[in-house]
Amino acid sequence: MFDWHKTWVDNAEKNGQITPEQAQAWRQHFDYMKDLHSKNGMGMGMMGGFGNGGMMGAPSVGSQG
Repeated sequence: MFDWHKTWVDNAEKNGQITPEQAQAWRQHFDYMKDLHSKNGMGMGMMGGFGNGGMMGAPSVGSQG
């Protein structure tokens, strides 16, 4: 997962889309997140990862309940 992010940063820096300083900040962020996830797992996902509800636990549009 993090290899894709690092490739994106490398390409964006090479193409002039981000500065070397921005690229370094992204690399540090990705290293931090990789370390965090290796220690704590990937978590439950966005908004808690509860598949039955909508945003913030509200019922999904069109749900019965």
